Amino acid sequence: MAEESLFFRPIKDFCQRSVITCSPDDKLVQVAAKMRERNISSMVVCENKLPSGIMTDRDLRNKVVAAGADPTTLTVRAVMNSPLSAIGENDPLYEALYRMSRQGIHRLAVVDGKGKLSGIITDSDIIRLQSHSPHQLVLDIEQTRNLDEVRAVYARIQELVLHLSGSGTSTRDMVRMIAHLNDQILLRLIALLRAERFPDLPERFAFVVLGSEGRGEQTLLTDQDNAIVYGNELDPEQIARIESFAQELSDALIAIGIPPCPGGIMAKNKEWRRSLSKWQEQLDRWLQAPTPNHVLSCGTFMDIRTIFGDSSFEQELTDQLYTHVQRDKLFLMRMVENTLRFVPPIGWFGKIKGEKDGEHS
Repeated sequence: MAEESLFFRPIKDFCQRSVITCSPDDKLVQVAAKMRERNISSMVVCENKLPSGIMTDRDLRNKVVAAGADPTTLTVRAVMNSPLSAIGENDPLYEALYRMSRQGIHRLAVVDGKGKLSGIITDSDIIRLQSHSPHQLVLDIEQTRNLDEVRAVYARIQELVLHLSGSGTSTRDMVRMIAHLNDQILLRLIALLRAERFPDLPERFAFVVLGSEGRGEQTLLTDQDNAIVYGNELDPEQIARIESFAQELSDALIAIGIPPCPGGIMAKNKEWRRSLSKWQEQLDRWLQAPTPNHVLSCGTFMDIRTIFGDSSFEQELTDQLYTHVQRDKLFLMRMVENTLRFVPPIGWFGKIKGEKDGEHS
């Protein structure tokens, strides 16, 4: 098996099974003494046999020593971080890397199907893998300093996928990995733009992705499908800043090699950049008149996913969509009809059909 394929194996194959735990009501000094005795930097906190938090050396330093607190009067509950970030033991290894990077953490609790603690995995457990691994790509994305460096890393993502395609890695795993890495590219571009040009962006807005990008199903030939939702209360000056940001972000994506959407579904276009109430009105118009174009637009919006910003908008809009579709069976039927128009190019034995003649035969 190729070394990169390790990242598609379940986390249970790599996590540390021997995990030292404590209770949230244990005395802090006793738990700290146990950490010193075992030479460990963190302790998973369990309550009713379920992981509920974690206490680290950093917590002891920042919340106790630096704060001048008396450790003899404290319990673990006073300094632990909760809730604990956890991942299923059957999830692929690259999912753990993605979550660590996204949340800015160094370890994840590993749980079984019943939510019980079965292990722990840290970034150092998997950092040994070779430099063109998905893990290293995530780290390199985070360290990029300008558009040229982001473009170079994005090209490496494509090289990795081409390599994995010949290693027996399943298509399902590959498209999910591409989506995760592309998320990291997006987040890095957003961070660079905010640091350089847009430190004053309002909090009440969200950059969302739609369609296959929203579902986390991307290929090498993916294009942009994104939009912006912002609060009804924003003033014209704030909206103008969001507009400028959306246009520069879309242009940056094009510059690194992600083409524009042929249908124009991009936040740089005004019709895909609205306040929450305007989006709700637009959805109502689409839903009440199930023309083919409206059904297609709603289908694209069904897969909305927040990449950056206020995720409450996503919840409100999906609630509106699903509430309508549940009571309007006609619209649901139109969505099914639209889906059936796309015939997958699969042959009798489940293989992709190729051209019989011509350049790509």
